[in-house]
Amino acid sequence: MSTSVKVRMSLFLFFCVLAMFIAGITLIFSSPSQNLGTTFNITYLAPFEDVVLSIANNEGSDINASNLSFELNEDRTQFKIIGPDTSDTSAITNSNGSEFYYFSTNSEVLNTTGYTDPGDVYYLSSSGTSTANSKYDDNGLELTSEQMELTAGTTKEYWYDVPAEKIYLYPAFMTPNNTTGDASGGATGEVVISHSVTTMPDNAFKDSTTITKCVIPDSVTAIPTYAFYGCSNLTNVEVPNTITSLGTYAFYNCKLLNNINIPENITTIPNYTFGCCSAFTGEFVVPSGVTSIGSAAFGSCKNLTRIIIPDSVTSIGSYAFQSCSSLTSITIPDSVTSIASDVFYSCSSLTSITIPSSVTSIGSLAFYYCSSLTSITIPSSVTRILGGAFYGCSSLTSITISASVTSIGPEAFRDCSKNLESIIVSSGNTKYSGAGNCLIEISSKTLILGCKNSIIPTDGSVTSIGSLAFYYCSGLTSIIIPDSVTSIGSSAFSYCSTNLESIIVSSGNTKYHSAGNCWIETSSKTLILGCKNSIIPTDGSVTSIGSYAFSNCSGLTSITIPDNITNIGSYAFVGCNSLTKVNIKDIAKWCSISFDSNLASPFNSEASLYLNDILVTELVIPSGVTSIGTYAFSFCSSITSLTIQDSVTSIGSSAFSHCSNLTNVTIGSGVTSIEQYAFNSSGLTSATFNNTSGWWRASSNTATSGTSISSSSLSNSTTAAKYLKYTLPFGYTAYYWKRS
Repeated sequence: MSTSVKVRMSLFLFFCVLAMFIAGITLIFSSPSQNLGTTFNITYLAPFEDVVLSIANNEGSDINASNLSFELNEDRTQFKIIGPDTSDTSAITNSNGSEFYYFSTNSEVLNTTGYTDPGDVYYLSSSGTSTANSKYDDNGLELTSEQMELTAGTTKEYWYDVPAEKIYLYPAFMTPNNTTGDASGGATGEVVISHSVTTMPDNAFKDSTTITKCVIPDSVTAIPTYAFYGCSNLTNVEVPNTITSLGTYAFYNCKLLNNINIPENITTIPNYTFGCCSAFTGEFVVPSGVTSIGSAAFGSCKNLTRIIIPDSVTSIGSYAFQSCSSLTSITIPDSVTSIASDVFYSCSSLTSITIPSSVTSIGSLAFYYCSSLTSITIPSSVTRILGGAFYGCSSLTSITISASVTSIGPEAFRDCSKNLESIIVSSGNTKYSGAGNCLIEISSKTLILGCKNSIIPTDGSVTSIGSLAFYYCSGLTSIIIPDSVTSIGSSAFSYCSTNLESIIVSSGNTKYHSAGNCWIETSSKTLILGCKNSIIPTDGSVTSIGSYAFSNCSGLTSITIPDNITNIGSYAFVGCNSLTKVNIKDIAKWCSISFDSNLASPFNSEASLYLNDILVTELVIPSGVTSIGTYAFSFCSSITSLTIQDSVTSIGSSAFSHCSNLTNVTIGSGVTSIEQYAFNSSGLTSATFNNTSGWWRASSNTATSGTSISSSSLSNSTTAAKYLKYTLPFGYTAYYWKRS
C-alpha cells in the first residue's frame, strides 16, 4: 500500500529541534537520524521565535510514524525528513499520509483526536492542495510548498535549508504542547545554538532551571538583556570572541556559573550583568577594552577574591561590587574620576584599596562596612567625601586626608573609631584640622571624629563634639574635656566605655563638670558618660543617667545607684556584661523608675540586687508604693520570692520578666492592673492572688472590658503562675490584666 507524506517548506521563520525522548540521554548532532518513536502528536517548543513544528495525525485517522525521523547535517544548515525503509506495508497505515503543520503561539495546539484550524495554521492535505488560505512569512513573501512521497519499502530523503537566525538546537527533549515561546521550561542539559543564528532575543533562557551549559556560536554578536537571568543550574557558557555587547541582567543570579570568558571586544559591563553569580571564585580580570562597569555588575559575587580593572575603565557604577564579601584587594585605575555611591558596600574582607589621584569625589556609603579595611589615604585630587562613605570601617587604624578636601558629609566615618589610632589632615587644608588626632571642622569648631589617641585641643579650637564623634571608640582609656567645649552631639561617646578608666572635665568649664570619673551636665544633673571606675555622686548633683552613659562598659562589675536618681535613659547599661552587683538605697524609689527597655536597666546582664550592700533574694515591695515601673527588676537573677503589698495598684510591663530564679509571688489585694509580660519567662511555679475575683484580660491597655479570668483558676497557685508566665495556649502573659 502506497502512502505519501507531503511536506510544506517555505522562506518564513522556521525552527527545528533535535530531541531524543530517552530519559536524559543527550543527542550527538553528528549522529544518524533520530527516530520519532510511536508518538503521533508531538509538539516541539521553538523558543525565541514562537514557532512550533508539529507532527500530527490526519483528521483523526491513525498513522504509524515510528519510521519517520529527522536528521540535521553536520554544519547545521540543512535538515531532512527520512521516510520508511522497510517493506512492511503497515509502516504508514494511514492512506492519506502524514501532514506537517507550522503555527505560532496564537494557535491552538493540535491534539491526538484531530486538529484545530486556527487562522494562522498552514498545512497541505494528502492531495497536495492547501486546505487553508495562503500564508506569508515575516517578510511578506508568500510561502511555497515542497513535498515528497514516502512509499513502503523505499527511502526518500530531501534536504531543506534551515532558515538562518531561526534555528535553535537543544540536545534534549523539549516540553510537549508548549507554545509559550519561553525556553526555560524545555531546554535541558547542554544547549548548543546553531551557527546559523545571528541574534538572540531578550529573556532567551530566563529562569531556566534545567540547562547546565550553553555554547554560543561565533555568528552571534550580542548577548541580550536577561538572556540567562536566573539559570540556577547553569555552570558554563562558551562565549565567542565575536560578542561585542552584553545586556543588563544577562547572567544575573546564575548561582552555579563558574566558567565564562568576556571577549576583548566588550566595552561595557552593564548593570547587574553578573550580579549574584556566587560561584565566581578567585580572580576576575576585566577585559582591557572595557570602559565602564555598570551598577551592581558584580554585586553579591561573594566568592570573588580579587578583581583586576584595566586602565581603560573610566566609570564604575554604584553597588558595582556590593557584598563581594571575599574580595580582599582592588586597585582603581587612574582613568576613574569618581567613586560612586555604595560601590564597595559591605565588602567585608577588603583589606586595602588604592584611590588614584584622578578621583575627585567619594560617594555616599562607597565603602560602607568594609570592616577589614585597615587604612585609607585620601589623595590630593579628592575634594568631597560624601555622607557615610566609610561608615562601619571598624578596622581602620589610620586616616589621612589631603589639603584638597573641602567637604565631608554626615557620618562619613561613623563606626570607624574602634581601632583608629591616627587621624592626619594635611597642613594646607583650610577647611579641616587634624590637631591632637582629632578631625575638626575649623569654621564651626566641631570635632567630627576622634580616636583612642585623641587629645582634644585646649586652645579654643573645639567648642562642640559632634554626633557619633567617638562612637564605638572602644580603645579609649581616658578623656579630658577642655573648658571650651559647650556642646556634645547625640551618641558622641556611645559604646566608648569598654576600656575607659578616667574622665576629667576641666574645672573652668561652665557647661559640664566631672566627679567620681563621671561626666556630668551641670544644669540638667545628667550623667553623660561613665566608665568602669565611676562612682555616681550622692550629693544630688546627678538625678538622671543619660542614654548610652555606660554602654559597653564591660569592665564595670558593680554600680551603686543613689536614691536621688529618678530617670535612666535608653541603652544606659547595654553591653555591661560583667556587671553582677546593682546596689540601691531605696526599693520604693527604685520602683518609681520606668525603663524603656531591659537594655536601659543595670540588671540586663542578670545582675543581682543589693539593698544597702545586702544581697536581696526575698523581695518585699514596701507599703506605700503604688506602682512598679516597666522593666524595674527585669533580668534580676537574685530574687527568688516576691511579695507585693496591698498599696500597689499596678505592675508595669516586663517588671519581673526573665527573673529566672523567681519561683513564687504574692500579689496584694490592691493590685488592679498587671501589664503585659510582667512575669514573662520568669521561674514562677506559684502565684498567690490575695483577691481572685473580677479579673479579665485584653490586648490593649486602654480597654474597658475583656475576657474573664476565672476566680477558680487564680485560686490555684500553680495555674495562676502559668497564666502569668506563659503565652497562649498555656498562659496570658502577652495580655493586659485588669480587675474591675
